[in-house]
Amino acid sequence: MSCARSERPHDSLRSPWKVWMQAFETFEHTADIGLIARGRTLEELFANAARGLVDLMVDPAGLREEIQMQVTVSAGDREALLVGWLNELLYLLDIRRFLPRRSRITDL
Repeated sequence: MSCARSERPHDSLRSPWKVWMQAFETFEHTADIGLIARGRTLEELFANAARGLVDLMVDPAGLREEIQMQVTVSAGDREALLVGWLNELLYLLDIRRFLPRRSRITDL
C-alpha cells in the first residue's frame, strides 16, 4: 500500500467511509498475512475476496482474460462458503496454473 502526502492535513486522515469502500486490504498476522474483504452485497464481497487473494500472489495487471471458468463450491454456511471459494482458487492455481483476473459471482 502506498500513501501520498496531502497538502491539506485533514486529507491524510482515512475516514471510516473510505476504509469501508476499499474492496480489500491486507494486514500483518503472526503466522502469515491477513485479508479483509468488503462488499455492498454478498456477491461483491466474494468477488473482492478473490481480488484480494489474487493481488497477494501476483500483479493482477499481468493477468490476461483468455479463459473463462465456472467454479462451483458448496458449504453449510456463508463463512464456510467463502473459505471454500478461496480454497478452490488456490487449488486452481496449484493444479491448473489459473488465477482469475476478475470474478463474477452468480449464485449464492
